[in-house]
Amino acid sequence: ATVTSYLQNFANAVSNSDGVRLARLVSLRHSPTLRMKPAEFARVEQRLCTQTVPGIPGQVAFAHLKAMESHEDAKTAFGHQRTAVRAFKDYMSKLEDENWILPPLEQLTLDLRLLASRVDEDASRSGEKSDAFETAMSDIRECFVVVSSDRSSLGTSKKWGMMFLVNHLYFISFKLNNFAMVESLRRAMMHNTEMMEYFHMSHRVSYRYNLGRVALLNSKYDEAEKDLAFAFQHCHKSSKANKRLILIHLIPVNILRGRLPSLELLSKYDLDQFVEIVEAFKAGNVHQFKEALQTHQSFLVQWGILLILEQALCYVYRRLIKKIQLLTGQSQLSLSHVVTALRWLQEADIDLDEIECMVANLVRMRLIRGYLAHEKRVLVLSKKDPFPPYSGAALA
Repeated sequence: ATVTSYLQNFANAVSNSDGVRLARLVSLRHSPTLRMKPAEFARVEQRLCTQTVPGIPGQVAFAHLKAMESHEDAKTAFGHQRTAVRAFKDYMSKLEDENWILPPLEQLTLDLRLLASRVDEDASRSGEKSDAFETAMSDIRECFVVVSSDRSSLGTSKKWGMMFLVNHLYFISFKLNNFAMVESLRRAMMHNTEMMEYFHMSHRVSYRYNLGRVALLNSKYDEAEKDLAFAFQHCHKSSKANKRLILIHLIPVNILRGRLPSLELLSKYDLDQFVEIVEAFKAGNVHQFKEALQTHQSFLVQWGILLILEQALCYVYRRLIKKIQLLTGQSQLSLSHVVTALRWLQEADIDLDEIECMVANLVRMRLIRGYLAHEKRVLVLSKKDPFPPYSGAALA
């Protein structure tokens, strides 16, 4: 491969409006320039690029070649990739009733995000600060504004690029733990509901996964369950790693609903971290449940699901009380029986006052139907359905 042949191919792709071909030409991982010798890169000049590829596309080609030349230096390559993305944004904003530019836009922004990740990782290893993700977010956001404001008919609309750009922005938001623009992005997507079911399924899966994660952060568990379940069901069966990521967030929500994953599912997706948690939940073993959360704390914190599973502790108490009720066959349970059971399960530091407070919360949350007879320290259970379905619980 030579610089000249690359530029000619670039110019042909642009003149023929061949977005798929152009996307390959601007890819940092699949570009023909990967086979170019160092001596060829030495010939790269902006004048040569803009002469062979007229207008703004020539600037994109030049920036891509410079990014490829410096690919081992992530920071320098990132700077050139930013130039390519911003130039391409200016180019597509001038095009009317054309969306063939979406495949190369997707490739350019993906590579920008990946380079930002490399820059941040390099900075972290050397103890330095990096704003690569912030600047990448800004650049991708500007691209989103261009495509989302397009007024062309659906067939030629640039709006078909909204979803993959939103997914990039969500990814960066989670990396930065900065969700300032998340709601405005969601609203922008909701304004185009007629397009939703026609986006590429892989993009829809990523989008619903991201929506589910945001819903989890906001304790909107019904929304989270709906979005994450969609993502898991429609994620390609060969994408085991992606299905595992979805399950990491879906399983805690399902546990709050009393729907426990099978051991076969956990084994299939290498999620042994949940095995002890699930077994303790089934057994109503409060001590074992707490121990399991402690054992796998680093994993649960890493994925932001520790607080969700800590909320499930009240359901473990509920399960224990239900087991005691089934064993005794009584509708009036002395709280001392609950204390005895907990101590037998190695929860030694519990006392009657704590149990009374916990049971009162279960009644308040509608996890148990009944009332507390405070003076007698007795839980009086409703004769009809004393342990209602979890879906009726007040989680917030």
